[in-house]
Amino acid sequence: MSHQDKLTEEKDEFVESLGLNSEKIREDLEKMRDVDGFPKGEVEDILDLSDSPYYTSYPNPYIKKFVELYGSPYNEDVDEYTVEPYVYDVTEGKDDPLYNVHSYHTKVPPKAIMHYIEHYTKKGDLVFDGFCGSGMTGIACQQTNRISILSDISPIASFISYNYNRPVNINLAIKKIEKIYLDTLNELNWLYETHHPETGEVAIINYVVWSDVYKCPFCGDLFDFWKVGVDFENRKIIKEYECPNCNAKLTNNNIERVKTSYFDKNRELGDVENKPVMIDYTLKKKKFRKTPDLKDFQLLSEIEKLNIPFWFPIYKTPEGYNTNQPRESHGIKYIDQFYTKRNLYVLSVIYDKIIREDEPFLKFIFFSFLHNHPNRRNRWLIDRNHPKGTTCGPLSNTFYFPNLQSEVNIFNSFKKAINKVKKVEDLWSKHKSIISTQSSSDLSNIPSNSIDYLFLDPPFGQNIMYSEMNFLWESWIKIFTNNDNEAIINPIQNKNLDDYTDLITACFSEFFRVLKPNRWITVEFHNSRMNVWKSIQKAIIQSGFIIAQVAILDKKHGTIYQDRKIDSVKNDLVINAYKPSKSFMSSFIKSSGLNMEIEFLEMHLRKLPIEPNIERTRERLHSRMISQYIQNNFEVRLDVSEFFDLIRDNFEERDGYWFTHDQINEYEKKVQLKNKLGKTDLNQTVLGIYDEKSAIIWLSRFLRTPKDYDEIFIRFSKNLMTSQDKMPELKTILEENFITENNKYRLPSELERQEKDSIRHKRLMKEFNEILEQCKGKRKVSEVRKEALLYGLMKLYQIKDVNTIKTLGERLSKKIIDSDDDISAIIDWAMYN
Repeated sequence: MSHQDKLTEEKDEFVESLGLNSEKIREDLEKMRDVDGFPKGEVEDILDLSDSPYYTSYPNPYIKKFVELYGSPYNEDVDEYTVEPYVYDVTEGKDDPLYNVHSYHTKVPPKAIMHYIEHYTKKGDLVFDGFCGSGMTGIACQQTNRISILSDISPIASFISYNYNRPVNINLAIKKIEKIYLDTLNELNWLYETHHPETGEVAIINYVVWSDVYKCPFCGDLFDFWKVGVDFENRKIIKEYECPNCNAKLTNNNIERVKTSYFDKNRELGDVENKPVMIDYTLKKKKFRKTPDLKDFQLLSEIEKLNIPFWFPIYKTPEGYNTNQPRESHGIKYIDQFYTKRNLYVLSVIYDKIIREDEPFLKFIFFSFLHNHPNRRNRWLIDRNHPKGTTCGPLSNTFYFPNLQSEVNIFNSFKKAINKVKKVEDLWSKHKSIISTQSSSDLSNIPSNSIDYLFLDPPFGQNIMYSEMNFLWESWIKIFTNNDNEAIINPIQNKNLDDYTDLITACFSEFFRVLKPNRWITVEFHNSRMNVWKSIQKAIIQSGFIIAQVAILDKKHGTIYQDRKIDSVKNDLVINAYKPSKSFMSSFIKSSGLNMEIEFLEMHLRKLPIEPNIERTRERLHSRMISQYIQNNFEVRLDVSEFFDLIRDNFEERDGYWFTHDQINEYEKKVQLKNKLGKTDLNQTVLGIYDEKSAIIWLSRFLRTPKDYDEIFIRFSKNLMTSQDKMPELKTILEENFITENNKYRLPSELERQEKDSIRHKRLMKEFNEILEQCKGKRKVSEVRKEALLYGLMKLYQIKDVNTIKTLGERLSKKIIDSDDDISAIIDWAMYN
């Protein structure tokens, strides 16, 4: 019987093997309290949200047994796994209806993840995602017949993942949720009634625009922003306007909102005075707009007097980067203030009906629309695309409260959420996944060497404050993220880039431990800051993984470009790395890497696709090798020249790429076939130029046929990007590395290359000594030739001159250090020795 069959059969072998009852589940929960990321909340609420053993809103104590039952033990003696990194285009967009059922801050489309899963694994393999978010990796596993193990530090994230990745009786769930919808609609639809001015007929509100009230700093007059800030004629929100009373020139920077305070539930609450200014409504299937009239204000007054009969969250928002936004702009400190009284009333009634049903999937539907449109972060905007203005949702990944808020009809949002589920009921999960709530810095509940593949979309430095943004959701489940080990940069949590690097490295060290040797990890990552990208790369390398492919996924154009400028990444990076074999790591550590350079290169080359690939250049091979040695604190015996001699003597070169002896025939056949078909994938062979090293690699590819200086200069300039490197002039790079013949530049022969390298290395050493002199001054050194710096650092590392390297690390600009993996690796080594 296959693993998938086991997971869908009525008799559940996994559940039966655990012998669970309520007392044992409580005992097992208590044993997990010391695991990183155990959530904040009462035990009863934590257990109530869980569905042991497949889902726990705390660290799942049953994963080990799950792995034993459905996984396969690793045995190197019979391991025949040989898979190259996935380097093909991924063009899947975000219009998948299953993907869009439930929102989350960041998501990778399941169809995109499927490409990687099918490439790296076979049916029945275990796939782990330790930053699972809403569970898209699980969906990809469901659709490819793999078994997923999912984990996230956020209880709401793991809950969403659980509902996305478990068998659900969708028909029954839809019947229940539609009854709740209709019952509540019949009870409370009057809350959204208005009257058509022309006929007096009752109509239904779609949304109400509320405008913040401001005070003129010159005359003291009070006015709503709607009056002065909306330019309907030019279809825009204006930034400069006049006071309606004194005509003073005003901007958002020199006016203040009118603050108010009041008491509710023994709390002193702050807010901003605001007023309804426009109602969008529907009558007989036609949409209309009007200014609120007396009856509308009477309805609002009646609503304000209502006591909400059911539970709703009144938690105080924690101090935070995002949660401080409404505090500072509107004085709002409590979660219930995120809603209008009308919408909070309706939400509480719906939620009370949902929690009375024994079906967690109903909460899933409720939460799918809760985070965005129903609360006061919802914006109203007007622009060329929306000339009459429209409601447009909150500003992504913030708790920004706009000055024009759109209060939507909850029933409209509720109905849309139900319809989204109905569209995909045939696509819902048929298999079970196991899901945990914990930090990936501690995966002690997952056995070592047990996972077949990892797909990860880790947190992006300070891009998104997940625990803060999830507070709105989590306040409804009464369980909150324990953010002590949340891997982010957040000044309120006293976490800087170094803290982020330490936390993310701890996570990747655990990923390395649980992954089987000789297997792959794919990291999909987006951040526009180079130093965050470097932190992720450093974490991967320091954990023991060897990077085999770094690419940029351009989701707009659906194209992967290898190693284009990483320094202001506008798209998602896709990093493919592998865990070395057990026998290699054992020999490597036992011998401290002595005389294992050839074995390392042999292993690494066999992990790369047999085609033109930047990872096969001598420069990149050298970089990968010294990273492996330095992160293990092993001696690097070979300088650059000796390394180049070693690969020349033991491997074969074609077109500037290096191969093992038994790979060369296959490469030549592929090249011949591509040439015959006219298919040359330049994106896979041409680099952007962002420092001297990448310039040399780019020129080595470009000069396969000799070219004159003018042609080189034009193409070189087009590919040149901003850099932290004090690069030599193009002419100098050409003279140092290539040969002039018949007024054209060409690639050097092997003998000519050795001569060029010898001369160049002497120049680099001379310039490195000049850098050392610069570093004796008091000012930070912010510009150097990085190739000279690296050449000298390697010499210092070989003689273990820790003090001089430390001095350089202290005097060099952090931007220089962070801009090159090898430079930062050597300086990090010295700082910790």
